[in-house]
Amino acid sequence: GDLLDGVPLLSPLAWPLANRRPLKRTGPPHPPRAPPPEQTLVLLRWAAILGQLLALFVIGHGFGYPIPWMPALTAIAASVALNLGLTLVYGRHDRIDGRAAMLQLGFDLVQLSVLLFLTGGLSNPFALLLLAPVTIAATLLSALGELALATIGVVHTLAAAFGGGAASGRLAWLGLASP
Repeated sequence: GDLLDGVPLLSPLAWPLANRRPLKRTGPPHPPRAPPPEQTLVLLRWAAILGQLLALFVIGHGFGYPIPWMPALTAIAASVALNLGLTLVYGRHDRIDGRAAMLQLGFDLVQLSVLLFLTGGLSNPFALLLLAPVTIAATLLSALGELALATIGVVHTLAAAFGGGAASGRLAWLGLASP
């Protein structure tokens, strides 16, 4: 083929990589997929709750670092309360709209920020998990909703960076200082 004549030629080496199915289109004649069932965010939040509890107990009891137990467990209990409330309000197959998803993911972002603040701020290796709600939002929300959630994430990250966290100086992650 000749690109100057507008006739491209596909290499035989690229044939196995070619997409043989038509790409899905979006727009008015082809609306995007429906939002996920409410159960999806609830299940993801249960996984996060278990991970947060496990991390606190391993770091606090396993490694002997001082954890502000009551405030940290209160932050996790807020997620448990939200999940239980959502389970009572929504049916198993109910779908949520973008606003409800944004509010829930915003709650998750704030809850995780509070937990990180209590356990060392950005020096906490789990600070990277602040990206989880924002990443999930990128797949569920409109551009405006994603921008709002990303802005909340940036503000909380800056607050943690300049605030240092309630336990900064007390939690010495990765053995950089003694507990």
